[in-house]
Amino acid sequence: MISMIMVLNQKGDIMISRQYR
Repeated sequence: MISMIMVLNQKGDIMISRQYR
């Protein structure tokens, strides 16, 4: 469960960074 959340967080971080930058 925690590992899944961490993976989703990493993917979300990449998407957010792409949108903001």
